[in-house]
Amino acid sequence: MAKSKHWLKGAIPIIRMVAKAVDAEKAAIDALNVFPVPDGDTGTNMAETLVRMSQDVSKLPESATPEEILDAVADGAARHARGNSGVILAAIIKGATDKLKYEAELTVGLIAEALTSADERARKTVGNPVEGTMLTVIRVMAQTATEAHKSGITDPAEAAKLIVAAGIHATNETPKMLKVLGDKIDAGAYGLSIIARTLASKFLDDVMKLSEDYADFLEPEAEISAGTAQTWSDDNLNWKPGTPLYCTEFLCHCTGEIDEGAAKAFLNVMGDSVQWLAASSFVKIHVHTDTPDVVLGHFRQMAELSEVRVHNMRLQTEEHARNLADQMPMKPMGIVAVASGEGMKNLMLEMGADVVVDGGQTANPEVGQILESIESVAAEGVIVLPSNKNIVLAAQSAAGMAGKPCFVVPTETMPASLQALMFVPDDATIEEAVEAMTAGVQDSKVGYITRAVKDYSSETGVEVAEGQLIAVVSGEVVAAHENKIRAIFSVVDALTDGSFTSLITVYTGQDFGVSEKKLKKELAKTYPESEIQLIWGGQPVHDAIVEVQ
Repeated sequence: MAKSKHWLKGAIPIIRMVAKAVDAEKAAIDALNVFPVPDGDTGTNMAETLVRMSQDVSKLPESATPEEILDAVADGAARHARGNSGVILAAIIKGATDKLKYEAELTVGLIAEALTSADERARKTVGNPVEGTMLTVIRVMAQTATEAHKSGITDPAEAAKLIVAAGIHATNETPKMLKVLGDKIDAGAYGLSIIARTLASKFLDDVMKLSEDYADFLEPEAEISAGTAQTWSDDNLNWKPGTPLYCTEFLCHCTGEIDEGAAKAFLNVMGDSVQWLAASSFVKIHVHTDTPDVVLGHFRQMAELSEVRVHNMRLQTEEHARNLADQMPMKPMGIVAVASGEGMKNLMLEMGADVVVDGGQTANPEVGQILESIESVAAEGVIVLPSNKNIVLAAQSAAGMAGKPCFVVPTETMPASLQALMFVPDDATIEEAVEAMTAGVQDSKVGYITRAVKDYSSETGVEVAEGQLIAVVSGEVVAAHENKIRAIFSVVDALTDGSFTSLITVYTGQDFGVSEKKLKKELAKTYPESEIQLIWGGQPVHDAIVEVQ
């Protein structure tokens, strides 16, 4: 069988190499986070997204087509994306792969198109793009590639040097664009520059070979064999009238060469959802069609067939629907919340959440984890409460992939999610519930205390030493203390700002270690007109989360 001569052939080890490069630098990327809060944010999220994606890609057979490789890259990045940085990176990858996978030759023009597509998709993913971040770096690299193409540069390696240099320069300029960075470069921008440098130095010079320095990255690939081939995973259980009826899949054992392009063109005429996976001695073929007999007859003329499977997707869909109905009745609306700490998780469930995804500060769940939770809820529609600002984009990405109506109420704290759960009207439609929950969390005032992971000087003059307790309100460090009760008082004082508050709630963390009786007594003494309640949250990272109403 003829092998495709595509510039991406043999690129799976290089994809793993890029993931390894970011993973090796994740601590350095995390260290660029300006805020002194312990947050496995940018570096960890980017590394986890890429490493898990590369693991998916590594499962492809050695003979996988370039289209299959890049589809696996894009799908794996989207499914395993963690946090805002992971979601934006996945969007960049998707935009680039959409342009790259159908071109057999890597040209400067193609690089420009891919980077431009990556830039556009990334900016569409973010509601309000902020300059001085990785969004700036991908845009500058796209513009540089476009200018290189227009200027007549034809050597991809020469263009790559200009593109990477522009990306590094843009990364170094991020402190001028984003004041909160101080004199440090943006962490996400730095992570993206590592990816660009790795590709330029190891990928563009020779696609087919890797430096001996990276030999330890290469792991044996598992080859598909006829005896272990798996049934294709597709969307058979969501058949709709007017679409092809039969899912048809089989192994085509090649005794001679098959024209892959002509074969795929035939399959696309006969139906949709065409998949072509070439192994060493056979091709796995998958297509949704109304005429499986014609498809099988066509390929029987050129090779022997085995493991033929034809499924009626209408009957499969109807049977699946009946099984679901028998197992669990569908309700109009379900709720998925994100929380960390056993106390917080239990509170979410008690307040009406159907599923609680484990995650929060320093432990952002993957898009795929949120998506699985959405799909597991036996409801016609689902509302997602992310409970952390760094999980909102991942929740929105998961909602967009769901096979049912799904809405995200962008809660940025766990108390805000608890507040939202209180505002679900009885017998409300899902749209009415989203509106009520969104309005209900507007007045939520939340702060927290945690341990500083580095020395820090705030713009308001607060000096913080590594290991000190810090009081954080509205994203600002308002005080640093050695005493936990004093730190909690600093949060309450900042939240109330001298105004009357009817209720002060302290959610204690897993490492609280302070007499709750003493804390409640001192709060009641200072705020005699306020109701004081202490609730065990058991959350990590935040020793206490404080909410005032």
